[in-house]
Order: sequence, then C-alpha cells, then structure tokens
Amino acid sequence: AEFQRQVNRYFRGQGPPPLDVAYTAVGLDQAFLASMMSECFPMYFMANLLVATSQLYFNTVENAQGFFENALAVAQQVPAERLGLYQQAWPMEHAMGEYQQVFA
Repeated sequence: AEFQRQVNRYFRGQGPPPLDVAYTAVGLDQAFLASMMSECFPMYFMANLLVATSQLYFNTVENAQGFFENALAVAQQVPAERLGLYQQAWPMEHAMGEYQQVFA
C-alpha cells in the first residue's frame, strides 16, 4: 500500500519516484516475483516501468527496454476487466506515457 501511495504521489508531481522499492522489487528471486505478480500485479508492473524509465537516464536503452518489455509481458497475462480496475487505482497509463516520452 505504501508503494502505491508513493507512486501516485510521484505521478501527481508531489514526490520523488520510489526507485528504491522499484529496484528492490525487480531484483527479487523468481519464486517471490511469481507470488508478487499473482497477488499484486500492479506493483510489479509499476516497478518495471519506473526502473525502465530511470535506466533511460543513466544506462543503455537495451537495459531499459528489457524492463519495459517485462511490464508489457505481465500486463498481457491479466484479464481485461482486472486490468481496467488496476488502471483506476494505479497510474499505469501515466507510467507508460512517461517511459515513451523519455524514450522518444
């Protein structure tokens, strides 16, 4: 819940991106990641997009693209009705837009 609040504050321009949590989340072992994706898909999705965007600033586009593709891959596994609910509670569209704007 705290990560969600931090992400929402960031995309409203009210705080920094929670990169510490995002980098921790994407670095977890595969068993824990599978559990996170089934229990809280938006956290994994947003963590990958935040890391991807930050990678565009100080690393290679290839590294950034890998995290971006991870986010898209898990999003494709979520049923459309659940995805719509998640998009109401999380700034998923804003995160996608930010990545694409920085990438351009």
